Amino acid sequence: MPLFPRTLLPVFLLGLCGVIRPAAGAEWRLKYQVEQQTQSAAGPGQAAPRPKTRSFVRSLALGEGYLTIEDADTALRTVYDFRSRRIRVVQMDREIYDDWSLYGAVGGRISELLNRVMLADSLRAAKVPLAEGTFVRFDDETELSLELPAGQQAQAEPVIEKVGLPDHGWDFQHDGEEVVQFFPAAVELPPERYGDFVRFLAYGCSVHPEVRRQIAASGRIPEKMVLHWRQANTRLTATYRLLSAKKVDGDSSVLPREFRPADHPGDPLYRVLGLVGAGAGESLDERRDRRTKFVTAALADLRPLDALLALVEYGLETGDQPMEEFHRYAMEFQADDQCKRYLSALNQSSREACQNSLVACDSIDPSKLKKAYMLDLQRADLYAILGGGRVQTQGQIKQLKQAEELFLSVLTANPSLTGAYHDLGGLYFKEFDPTRAWLCFDAGRRLYPNHPLFQEITAWEQRYVRDFPDNF
Repeated sequence: MPLFPRTLLPVFLLGLCGVIRPAAGAEWRLKYQVEQQTQSAAGPGQAAPRPKTRSFVRSLALGEGYLTIEDADTALRTVYDFRSRRIRVVQMDREIYDDWSLYGAVGGRISELLNRVMLADSLRAAKVPLAEGTFVRFDDETELSLELPAGQQAQAEPVIEKVGLPDHGWDFQHDGEEVVQFFPAAVELPPERYGDFVRFLAYGCSVHPEVRRQIAASGRIPEKMVLHWRQANTRLTATYRLLSAKKVDGDSSVLPREFRPADHPGDPLYRVLGLVGAGAGESLDERRDRRTKFVTAALADLRPLDALLALVEYGLETGDQPMEEFHRYAMEFQADDQCKRYLSALNQSSREACQNSLVACDSIDPSKLKKAYMLDLQRADLYAILGGGRVQTQGQIKQLKQAEELFLSVLTANPSLTGAYHDLGGLYFKEFDPTRAWLCFDAGRRLYPNHPLFQEITAWEQRYVRDFPDNF
């Protein structure tokens, strides 16, 4: 799981201490009638509740480099664009859409599966009895439609048996229970489109990866398919029946021109993201000149901490560390009481050190600082560290909320602060919100694509593609 290390400000001070619209082509459109049943387990001494049912038509479009899924009863179309590695969730009735990272969707599933594995291993090591049906490898991998690479899973590899049925169908079984029933259709997709159907099984269904591989090896789509899976104490069944399959000219991944991005007016993150690029016309040389003028003026005005904060800010914005100026003004910084307090607040080596750093940060008088929001960035990082951990107290949950609010406040003050997008994204990821995490990572990389802080994020994205090819 990505660690997403924080900006670690001391590292920088070691010297001191729209949517692409391709030309329309041919795509395959499949339409299925889906009957879904959800059966919750009975409580102690209670009768099983009545199952919940849902009946709807699901339409798929398989095109060159994309897959769309649209359910008639929700007016939602989800576009998986494997060319740009993006997901667009479209509200067809409102003519609006959200545009999210495909890496975030995959990363969220990986993180959830890893968390279940680590939690189960910890409970077993502590000899804590597990409730029946919980932390079962096969069930978790089926629900999330992925499996971890070899060596990352303690439980034995699930054994799946494929049994032939009349009418050329197959019954996939695990521990003697049917998990997938598959009857191939007479129509066959061309090989270049079949991969998109396999991706549908990965994103649109709960199918164990081994079953998915065996279906993929057949090269067939289902005339009828019955899926069974579990979510905690709930058992679900979905039955697919093919209504139509045809090749048409068109591109369902392209949205009509009148469709617009969703606004999210009450969400502070989206308000901040709307500010990204406000200074995009400024070159690196222009930004460097502006920084130099600010530092010179701050030192002349006897505000050495403002000068120091401006240098730190520039490094976090651009990834270009102004080490020459750090060294040039080292004596002024080291002689100033406010600067010494700030430098002492950079220690993040332990929980106690973070708590002491918070005290040091709070002891600084911000009233004459033009870069006072940089102190809030340091506070945000400290709260994010203190609030972390597998098991969180109410106090730690409050600290994480404080960290989020401070990050957003800092980015409102300076929407070009690339390092703050990185850190806020890391906070969201650890809080199991990968969609918001990648919104932040992508915003930071739009500002400075080669910023060294995002090298690890890019490396993890490359591993996702390598380890989970069905998702890309």
